[in-house]
Amino acid sequence: FFEKLQGLKIGWGIMNYAKVSNIVFYNTPIL
Repeated sequence: FFEKLQGLKIGWGIMNYAKVSNIVFYNTPIL
């Protein structure tokens, strides 16, 4: 159960990181 929860937490973290990095990428002008 805890292994599954840890995996879900990691997956959620990766998803949030990807979303944030996409927002930052789109709001940052390409140099």
